[in-house]
Amino acid sequence: MLDKKRAQELSWRIRYEVSLMVHRAKASHIASCFSCADILSVLFSSIIQEDDIEESFLLSKGHACAALYAALFLLKKLDKSTIETFGQDGSILMSHASHHVVGIGFSTGSLGHGLPIGVGKATARKRQVNGKDVYVLISEGELNEGSSWEAIMLAGNMGLSNLVLLIDYNRNQSFGELSPTLEIEPLAKKLEAFKWSVSECDGHCVVDIYNKIHRKNLKTPHAIVCKTTKGFPISFMRNNPLWHYRNPDDTQLATILEELESYYK
Repeated sequence: MLDKKRAQELSWRIRYEVSLMVHRAKASHIASCFSCADILSVLFSSIIQEDDIEESFLLSKGHACAALYAALFLLKKLDKSTIETFGQDGSILMSHASHHVVGIGFSTGSLGHGLPIGVGKATARKRQVNGKDVYVLISEGELNEGSSWEAIMLAGNMGLSNLVLLIDYNRNQSFGELSPTLEIEPLAKKLEAFKWSVSECDGHCVVDIYNKIHRKNLKTPHAIVCKTTKGFPISFMRNNPLWHYRNPDDTQLATILEELESYYK
C-alpha cells in the first residue's frame, strides 16, 4: 500500500542528498538523478521490501547512481561517512552504479545492460515458489540499444509476468533531445507488439506511479512509461542539456536547495 507522505518525503530527501553529493564531488548527472527520484521513492517506500532491494531492483541507467546511493543512505544501508566519499578516489561510490555497494546487485552504466540482466533474474525467480517481481529502471535512451529490444522480445515470448520495466521517459539524451538522435515512437505499440502490457504515468506523481505498478497484467511483462522532466523540479535545470554533465557551484547549490524546499512545502 502506498504511503504517500513517506514517498514524497523520500523524493525530497533523495534530491537533497544528490545535490550535496554532486556538488561536493564536482560530479555530473544531477539532472538525470532528479528525473527518476520519484520513481525510486515509490519503489523503496511502498513496493520493494528493504531487505530485498538487491535482488528485486536494477538501476540500468547507472549514470543516475547518485540517486540510488542517496536512497540507500536514507534507508540506512550506507552511513554518512561513506556517502560523503561519492566520486572521490578510492571510494566504492563510483560515478556509475557499483555492485560493491550494499543494495546493488550488478554494476551498470553501459546503457542497455540492465534489462537483459533483469530478464535473467525474472526467469530464475519465476521458477521459484511464490517468486517475487523484478523491477528494472531504464532511460528511454537505452531503447536505442539493440540489447534492450532483444531482452524485450525474449521477456514477452516467455511471458515473464513478474518483470516490471520502468522507463524514465524525459525525452532527453546527453546534449540534446531524443528525436534528432533516434526516435523510438510509437513506443507503446512497439512494446505491445512484443507481448508486453503497457501503461503510462506522470513520473513525478507518486500516486500515479504506484497505481500503474499495481495495474499490471499478470500474464505478461509490464512496461510503465513514466513521463518525466529532466532536472525536475529545478527552474534552471529543467530540460536544459547543459545539466547532463554540469555540477552546481555554491550559488547554484543554494538555489537548488531553496527551490526544493519551496516545492515540497
